Amino acid sequence: MRTIGVYLIFVAVVLRGVMISIDEPSLKVVSGLLAAYGLLLVAETWFIRHKFLLQSRFAQLVYLFLQSSIVIGLLIVSSHGDVFALLFIPLSLDAVTFFGRRFGYLCITVFSLALTTALLFSDEGRTFGLTMGGFFSGMCFLFGGYSSQVHKAEAARDQNQRAYTELQIVHRQLQGYADQVASLAEEHERNRLARDLHDS
Repeated sequence: MRTIGVYLIFVAVVLRGVMISIDEPSLKVVSGLLAAYGLLLVAETWFIRHKFLLQSRFAQLVYLFLQSSIVIGLLIVSSHGDVFALLFIPLSLDAVTFFGRRFGYLCITVFSLALTTALLFSDEGRTFGLTMGGFFSGMCFLFGGYSSQVHKAEAARDQNQRAYTELQIVHRQLQGYADQVASLAEEHERNRLARDLHDS
């Protein structure tokens, strides 16, 4: 479900970004940067699904650096590119997923400073840049918090699954002990009856 949401955000940004850049000379650069972001996004999804390469912290940092550099490039190149700041939302989800809450929020803070700085120098003016920077920063922290809660829920689910598995093992052991006790009781009863018969 998370992957679908990320791809929908990307597709919406691509459509809007191409529409606002259609008459600008920067259309080719914007299209190239969006294509690069999309390729890295698809590659990240594939690598995570196949538990390959993006398991190392260094690879995760490189991925976030490349993607954030692309988004900052989009913000700088396009004259009305505040819509490109939405691409920091998937990166905020990834930052908290990759590094946990503390370092993930540090990454989101860096994203927020970068996008606010880029928007401050946009054609719309400083007030617009500050306002939209605050808005998009809030969105990034909101989605980072969501990612943190999902991570906690998944960890709790895994812990519950481990506890359930351990309880099943203990239950089977207790069942085995109960069967042994019943078997010993039957053996003891047979021996008592044999002694009684022998005595009589």
